[in-house]
Amino acid sequence: MKISVLFTAAVTRQYLRCSRFSVLKDAVPDIRKIDSDTWINQYPGSRKVVAYQGDDQEINCVILGHKPGGMLVKKDLWWSPTPEQPLRTHISGVFDEVICADIPLEANDIIDRYELTGMCVFPYTNERLYLCSLYNKSVDPYKDLVFNRSLPKEYSLAIKIISGGTDAKQRKEILNTYFTDSAELKFK
Repeated sequence: MKISVLFTAAVTRQYLRCSRFSVLKDAVPDIRKIDSDTWINQYPGSRKVVAYQGDDQEINCVILGHKPGGMLVKKDLWWSPTPEQPLRTHISGVFDEVICADIPLEANDIIDRYELTGMCVFPYTNERLYLCSLYNKSVDPYKDLVFNRSLPKEYSLAIKIISGGTDAKQRKEILNTYFTDSAELKFK
């Protein structure tokens, strides 16, 4: 069975340990669309953003990047240190070279084509996968926050996960969404 690849991403052990997924043994990914060497790297620093501003469901978040947007960069996924090259070629150590130092906020073709350089974590990635299924395409609410894009109401839970919840009740609701029958985690 041929499958479409939604996105390529590095995942944390926590994601692998906490997520429930199945391996499709007959699935053959279209490898021409994965393992890209072009990525979006957020700017250094951090900033506060308000999702759904002016709505009764406003959500405050702190995200990476001192300003909206990011850089288009080259990053070899299969690179590993050697005695001759112990560090990546770019001074940041995160990627190899800058292709575009400032992706325009309205460059939707670039923004939609490339992934962020960060790691995928639980439960955000699970919610992102759900949203990809809902929209029948790859979507990334965090990337939309990074580029100051408008956010559909369906992204609300993903944004709450990014924010860590606005209060104890909301944090518990988020955790219960993903840990409903987990005996190992007890939250008050």
